[in-house]
Amino acid sequence: MNSSPSPSPATSTSGTPTSRRCTTSTPTTTGTYHPKTNGGRGFYVDRNAMTSLAARRGALMAGGPAQVAEKILDLHAELGVDRFLGQVDLGGMPQQMVRDSIQRFGDIVAPAVHHVLTREQEHQPA
Repeated sequence: MNSSPSPSPATSTSGTPTSRRCTTSTPTTTGTYHPKTNGGRGFYVDRNAMTSLAARRGALMAGGPAQVAEKILDLHAELGVDRFLGQVDLGGMPQQMVRDSIQRFGDIVAPAVHHVLTREQEHQPA
């Protein structure tokens, strides 16, 4: 005879019981769990979403060197971010475009961000 207690139902963060397994799918959640794919390579993003993501306050680092540097500096100012990890599209862009993008980041964006942050540190009281 097993004397261990029977498992209790799972609870949500509010402490209310929840089912252990979702057995149904509603139309409102289907897109959340299974977004439309773009031919098996990532997710489909329409023009409005892309415009929003690429805007100054958006999450996507896209644009010329000045726009990308500006977005990185915004992240630093608002969130204290002091590291940046970027991903360059290696599958959808021609190889030379990828090389040029990486080159511009290293030659223009990173030094510009470093210059601004160094100047800010110099002007802060000790």
